[in-house]
Amino acid sequence: TGMEIESGLQSPHFADGKDELTLKNPKVLVYGGLIDNVNVLVPVIEAVSKAGARTLVVFAKDFSKEVIEIFEKNKITGVFNVIPVKATNPEGYQEKDLAALLGTAVGEFKDVLVTGPCDKFIQDKDKTLFIGGRHATKRVEELKSEQTKATSEYDKNRLQKRISALSGGVAVIKVGANSQ
Repeated sequence: TGMEIESGLQSPHFADGKDELTLKNPKVLVYGGLIDNVNVLVPVIEAVSKAGARTLVVFAKDFSKEVIEIFEKNKITGVFNVIPVKATNPEGYQEKDLAALLGTAVGEFKDVLVTGPCDKFIQDKDKTLFIGGRHATKRVEELKSEQTKATSEYDKNRLQKRISALSGGVAVIKVGANSQ
């Protein structure tokens, strides 16, 4: 199981090599709002750091330019890595679906809702993949219920894609050939 977000690296500084970032078992914070002040993340970063992790993935509606710049500086200096992932939907369903996949809730900073059942995190310039997570059963049932009540084909198809992502899986296929 997993989830793909059509939002990639917020800066090339976050890549760990070839324009891509790959993390195994990252700590993830799912937040439903704009992060425009890095100080609100301090309690979360402290909790993650005390647990022995050096990187936190933060999924939020948006990040201010100043916050991204601070994350970049921290990544470059090796202080603590915060990897921003920007939501791409205005309705807020990505936050709810990802939180369900990871077994948490869309959090507030005072709650310090951090989780790590994401087996693998891959981000390139165009997209982000959260692979793993095993807690989406209840959310899938909610989406199936919504789907039966949906009246338009568009809504039914959109819900089916979300159900498939949460219950089926994410396939990552890399195709290439030798060149002369």
